[in-house]
Amino acid sequence: MSEDVRSFYKLFILVLLFQVFGYSQPGDYYNTINVSSPTFVEDLKTRIRSPYTKVTYDNFDETNIANYASRDTTGGQKAVTCVYSGFIQVYTPPFAWTPTTSMSREHTWCHSWMPTHSSTSGNEYSDQHHLFPTHQNSANGVRSNHPLGIVVTPTSTFLEGKYGKDANNNNVYEPRDSHKGDAARAILYMTLRYDDVNGHNWDFNWLNNTRLPYLNEAPQDLNLLLSWHQNDPPDVWEIGRNDYIQTIQQNRNPFIDHAEYVDYIDFNDMTYKSSSSNTSVSFTSAGATKNETVGSYSISISILNRSVTNSTSVDVVLVSGNASDIGNYTTQTVTFPANSSANQTVNITITDNDLEEDDKEFTFELQNISGGENAEIGNNPTFRLTIVDNEKRLLITEISDAVGTDNFIYEFIEIYNAKIRDVDVSGNMLKQFNSTQSFTIPSETIIPAGGFLVISRNSSQSAFESFWSTTLDSAVVFINSANKVPQINGEEKFMLKDLDDINIDPAINNDTTFLAHVANRRIIRLNHGNDINSWQSLLLSSSNATPGRLEPAQVLPVELNSFDVKVSGKTVHIFWSTATETNNYGFEIERKMLKQVQHDNNGWDEIGFVEGNGNSNSPMEYSFTDDNLESGKYSYRLKQIDNDGKFSYSQIINIEIKNIPTEYALYQNYPNPFNPTTKIKYSISSLQPTILNVYDILGNEVVLLVNEIKESGEYEIEWNASKLSSGIYFYKLQAGEFISTKKLVLMK
Repeated sequence: MSEDVRSFYKLFILVLLFQVFGYSQPGDYYNTINVSSPTFVEDLKTRIRSPYTKVTYDNFDETNIANYASRDTTGGQKAVTCVYSGFIQVYTPPFAWTPTTSMSREHTWCHSWMPTHSSTSGNEYSDQHHLFPTHQNSANGVRSNHPLGIVVTPTSTFLEGKYGKDANNNNVYEPRDSHKGDAARAILYMTLRYDDVNGHNWDFNWLNNTRLPYLNEAPQDLNLLLSWHQNDPPDVWEIGRNDYIQTIQQNRNPFIDHAEYVDYIDFNDMTYKSSSSNTSVSFTSAGATKNETVGSYSISISILNRSVTNSTSVDVVLVSGNASDIGNYTTQTVTFPANSSANQTVNITITDNDLEEDDKEFTFELQNISGGENAEIGNNPTFRLTIVDNEKRLLITEISDAVGTDNFIYEFIEIYNAKIRDVDVSGNMLKQFNSTQSFTIPSETIIPAGGFLVISRNSSQSAFESFWSTTLDSAVVFINSANKVPQINGEEKFMLKDLDDINIDPAINNDTTFLAHVANRRIIRLNHGNDINSWQSLLLSSSNATPGRLEPAQVLPVELNSFDVKVSGKTVHIFWSTATETNNYGFEIERKMLKQVQHDNNGWDEIGFVEGNGNSNSPMEYSFTDDNLESGKYSYRLKQIDNDGKFSYSQIINIEIKNIPTEYALYQNYPNPFNPTTKIKYSISSLQPTILNVYDILGNEVVLLVNEIKESGEYEIEWNASKLSSGIYFYKLQAGEFISTKKLVLMK
């Protein structure tokens, strides 16, 4: 997981990294480790077990959170991210765990999975290599005891985290993509670090054949973890975290430093796998960054030689993608000396002008040219790199009515080309939402870089300029549409489509998110990004429109990166971030309760204000909390205000506050009797540690179904008792001081 990606917003470019392995340089930590040795596994265990200094579980916030996992934001505050979902908690130091509203510590190797459960005194309980900050109720609590997997049928989602059924109908939890490799390496580390300590098995045979069945959970797919390790390699954030943990805990996660080590370990029984089963040369990473000044992308490709005994040469070949896009790229040869395990790097430059409008994908391949059994290509001889050209493109920036009798022929729609090169818009279509009326842009229509297309209903350019008291310069393309553009008389919603009938602006077809024009007014786009809500409606006289130029009032002082609203009981948490700020006075937070009587401001009420950061060239994060809400549906938006009083609105986010149970209750399971599954429903009226377990008739616990902090609400859990014999059982709910027990009957 890399927070460094956040800085890419400043460059208006999103780069997707297709990587295979990561690599770091931990000094001489592994000097005694030899992957060719039959004792490799035991040697590696010894290496990461000593030295080792236990840092208590309670000190995770004073150490990891305070010194690594958190980052600075505005107003002396800091922010920490839930690794599973991407949720961001903003706080004023010092950090405090607040499970009632947000964060807790997640054991990636679940506490209940541990052979030492339920002890919290061992090193494994507080080992920071598998502890991460997560949202308690929506991520940690949802993950619970479940194995990690790929969710095919979601039961619930929270931002980028998912819980539900996998392809085999097993309950699994799926973290966001950027944490999958991190989570896999944390679990593999725990297996290696604690296997056979005090006689306990931590291998996958024990986990999948003994522990998880006892918990009524599906197996943890080892092959899936290995694929996550491979496809989401260590990044800067994870490598830095490994370095930090070593400073306080004294040991390292070896699979972050040496991705190839996993190939020499059979994690099912923790035995050594011969190097003869391993391959030698593989891509370790590939990425692209943009140089904003010269408009180019730098591609860096890393290749690792893995325990070859002979010198090895490979060719890095571009097998897919236009070679002209990366200058004069030709096949590049990389040579490794015998017994060399250092990374080799190939650097390539793509100029922005070589990129087409579409996202650009390149596929590179390693080809062996030296021969020999020790010079075979690795498991990943190819990688695919996609560059998403996410710069601002074609945008509808002004729609103007024309006041006065018969003046509708001077109405116009303006399209702005915000790219750094000319764009051919021939055949693109200007269309109304929910209407068959449209206008196709004529052939050979090219909007200059930074220029405009002005489409008038029906008038000559000279008459148009005279009416609007303006002179269109050479960067403006003028089109007389001969009445093909519908008359602008209020409530029109326009969109721009490409040759494939795909929306360019707005990027979606939802007409409720695109501001309708109001009669006798003009609307101008305040933000030249892709925010379809950043419009301002202005009174229009006969000559105050601005065709073919961006006036100062159209410059949005703040580029909003994200805006998110989350519900926790009767509390709403609002989070947003900016990429850059200029003269930012601050943000009014506005709320509207749906279906209520509308006020003069159309139902929107200002509920708070958060001061802006003035001028900033770096990302900033903000938050606001709305407490004690009644049940119902609400809408939220931000009103960003600059120091001159200009303002713009964010998108609108709708949420629902559901009824909160007023009492604790445990309901009779259904069906009852059952075979082999039944559902147990219960309600919690306030945040409480909650335990739900099942006992046999002798009072022995047969399964722990729930053991976590639960928010107020109604819950239902399905229990599969296929491994138990017919008979009478009892299930007990304990939530705070509330305890209730009921009987159920398993009849096979």
